[in-house]
Parts: sequence; structure tokens; C-alpha cells
Amino acid sequence: LKTGSRTIISDITKSIFTLKKLNFFDEVLLIDITKKLDINISEKSIVILPRIDTELSDSQINQLFKTLNKKGVKHILFIPAQLISIKSILIQVYVFLKALIQNKSLVDCGYSRSRSRFKKLWKEFYDIHKSYNFKYLFLINKSL
Repeated sequence: LKTGSRTIISDITKSIFTLKKLNFFDEVLLIDITKKLDINISEKSIVILPRIDTELSDSQINQLFKTLNKKGVKHILFIPAQLISIKSILIQVYVFLKALIQNKSLVDCGYSRSRSRFKKLWKEFYDIHKSYNFKYLFLINKSL
């Protein structure tokens, strides 16, 4: 799966090294994006942030976009994990009631956000270049 572009993939867990064995990527890195990002990124880089939003607080996501902006990342492909909607709220109420009736404890599934909340997190640093019904978005750096 060589693309002609330098391809680097990372994750916060050591499971990322399983992908290294496949030899698809130029580099496989173990990176905790909640800590200082010490990576080299060229202006031709596209950073893909798939479904990380449930794991990070608003301030952590905002800091990540700020850091990527300062590092000169021009393009980001952002894939939200879960958007708040009427349907998602009804599902959460159903799961809560079912757990209550069955006397089971709930599992924390992380943060959920609305479209407008997501936009506030990156608006200082990135604009939406293209959105596909907010299922995935191409963001472009405002300062480049």
C-alpha cells in the first residue's frame, strides 16, 4: 500500500506496532497526543485524526489543533466518533433505563459533542475546507 507519499502512522498504545509488521507505512510511531508533540511535519503532510474525540477533553482537543497549527500542518482529516443528536440522546436514555432496570452499571464511553462544539474547538486555527455530512471533515490551516 505505498502511496508515493511518505506515510507515518501513530497511536497511543503499543498495539500500533502490530501494523509495523505489515510494512505498509514508512514509519510507525508510539505518540501520546495529550503530551508535547515532538514530531517533524512538512507542509505537505496530512494529519488524520480518526475518532479521537471521545478520549480527549475540549481543552486537550483545542491544544492539539493549536499545536498542529503552530507546527505548520496545512491539512487535517478529522473523523468524529460521535455527534450529539436526538437519536444519540434517545439511545443514551434507553441504555440508561435498561441498565437501571437490570441493575447494571454503565460504562463511560467518553465525550460526545455537537457540530457547533467541534467547530469552536478548531475555529481559531482551522477552517472547514470540505465536510461530508460531518462524518469526516477536511480542515485547512487559517494561517497558511
